[in-house]
Amino acid sequence: MRPLSLQSLDERLQKAIDQEEAPGITLLVAYKSQCIYHKAFGYAQLIPEKKVLTLETLFDVASLTKVLATTTAILWLLKSGEISLHDPVSKYFQEFRTSEKNSITIRHLLTHSSGLPAYHRFYQDLWEEDQKRGGGFLCTQAAKEQAIQKTLTLDLVYPTGQDYRYSDPGFILLGALIEKITGMELDKFCQREIWLPLGMKNTFFNNLKETPPAAFRRNSRNFAATEYCPWRQRVLYGEVHDENCYAMGGVAGHAGLFSTSEDIYLLVKKLLDCYQRKDDWMPPSWVREFFTRQYLPKHSTWALGWDTPASQGSTAGTYFSRESVGHTGFTGTSIWIDLKRDLVVILLSNRVHPSRSNQRFAKLRPEVHDMVQQVVSRGL
Repeated sequence: MRPLSLQSLDERLQKAIDQEEAPGITLLVAYKSQCIYHKAFGYAQLIPEKKVLTLETLFDVASLTKVLATTTAILWLLKSGEISLHDPVSKYFQEFRTSEKNSITIRHLLTHSSGLPAYHRFYQDLWEEDQKRGGGFLCTQAAKEQAIQKTLTLDLVYPTGQDYRYSDPGFILLGALIEKITGMELDKFCQREIWLPLGMKNTFFNNLKETPPAAFRRNSRNFAATEYCPWRQRVLYGEVHDENCYAMGGVAGHAGLFSTSEDIYLLVKKLLDCYQRKDDWMPPSWVREFFTRQYLPKHSTWALGWDTPASQGSTAGTYFSRESVGHTGFTGTSIWIDLKRDLVVILLSNRVHPSRSNQRFAKLRPEVHDMVQQVVSRGL
């Protein structure tokens, strides 16, 4: 077998397109602060018409929102001294002032150890409310507030801090907390304080509550289509895939962000520079804390907002060091950063287009990460 090379990545990703493991894929690899690979393959959309994927194509990054928006916004608030990781959530939401929830802190939400459930179909409740009113309730501020209220009153599924369970409701609350402290909606705050200062011009929430809604951006930009949504009865294009986020108006702490691989790298590189003490945009000590496994509880893989590689079955593959952090998104997106080797891999796809039933991408992702590590270890 010939040694792996960057050309090997070309061949494997084109094969993935040919074998329909995903309609389209963008891969960015940076090693020692230099981008060594950045290519796009396949299609941004297959139905109702084919559209070619380019490096400028915008992806619905799904749960990467949790790190690119919410977690980074929490870092910003820590830097400004407006919050502490030890702050109880009940300090900001009186609904948590109960014997069961009073001990839940911001740190618990970031490490998915609060006791909140993994998921709740708020959108079904909001849809029913919309039907009762004869329409016009979804994608409004009132709908968003109702979803947050329902999140605050969810029952815990395990005692706080004694287990961990990846939780969308936990990050919905973090988004609401950020909005309460800053007095700004999450998209506006992140745009002003994080993305625009870093030159991230292609990163945004499609805020459906605005008049006219930000959906007009769909007419002038190239988006990667996601699923044909049976509920909305259309192929989603420039419109958030996550049903709860859609019902809340497109802006939430757990999902809703659109971005490109290039923009994502701008933020990741800045955080990595802070981690390496080359930059103080965010205090290096805080970035290092957020990139460190918290062991809350002891068997958890979670750092603060970011995940770390599991000993088996990690989406990062086999070769990412223990000193790595990353995150994935349901639509087929991921970021993995090997802090020890100064290696960044940003893999974006629209694997849910036209249906989430396509599960073949799950095997491709760790394979690509293994290939990248092997190429780097052999000196490119």
